[in-house]
Amino acid sequence: MTPGADGPAPDPTVAYARLGFRDTEAAAAAGARLGLDEGLVRAVAAGADPDQALRALEGLADAADDRAELLAQLAVGDGFRRRLVAVLPLAVSLEPEGGQE
Repeated sequence: MTPGADGPAPDPTVAYARLGFRDTEAAAAAGARLGLDEGLVRAVAAGADPDQALRALEGLADAADDRAELLAQLAVGDGFRRRLVAVLPLAVSLEPEGGQE
């Protein structure tokens, strides 16, 4: 998440905790690695299991042919973002045991 312009950068783990993430350190690291904006982080957090949804988004971004394009579309495409975030937890539950086929 992008820190606010009103002062020093807040601890990102606190922001992720406030949004309902349980593993705040992993969530903050994933958010930074993916360059997620606040809107996308909030959308991911709105689901039943934010940690699982964020892991699924990481996997999707890693598997995408054009990771930058996927993340750019999620940043600007509110409808696309809502639909994708709604199914992200399903992607993890459909993954074979241990993430291997």
